[in-house]
Amino acid sequence: MGAKSAKTKLFDAVERENVEEVKMILEKFPDLLNAPFLDDGVFNAVTRAAWRGDLNMIKMLKEKGADLDIKRIYLILIFSE
Repeated sequence: MGAKSAKTKLFDAVERENVEEVKMILEKFPDLLNAPFLDDGVFNAVTRAAWRGDLNMIKMLKEKGADLDIKRIYLILIFSE
């Protein structure tokens, strides 16, 4: 699995709220932890989990060392309503 494919799988796993699958992907591709999913640079694993309201995912990502950019998360939550 290449990095691009891993990014797609990571996005899908976050969407499905599959914490274990996200852990497995990040073990193989730790550089994807804070990488944006799209070219817009907005959504990464943490911001997407926040948008979905998935606190278990956010907690696990934080433990893995994710950048919790509170301002970006806040803006995403505001505009998602």
